[in-house]
Amino acid sequence: MNLGEIIQVEGNWYQVYRSIKEPKPLPNEMVLEFRELYGCTHTFRSDSKLFLCKEVPAVEFEEILK
Repeated sequence: MNLGEIIQVEGNWYQVYRSIKEPKPLPNEMVLEFRELYGCTHTFRSDSKLFLCKEVPAVEFEEILK
């Protein structure tokens, strides 16, 4: 995953803002501090990395036909 990449997790979309290498999982308190520092809404772990992400809001629209 690249920074700024949009990913889909369980049907929701997220933009990756930061990734941190985790040889061993960081304590939850530290993860929450990182999330607050970067203004992110969600964190995910994969392949010994912690990803700090913001949720991309769903857009509701109505198609208008002429």
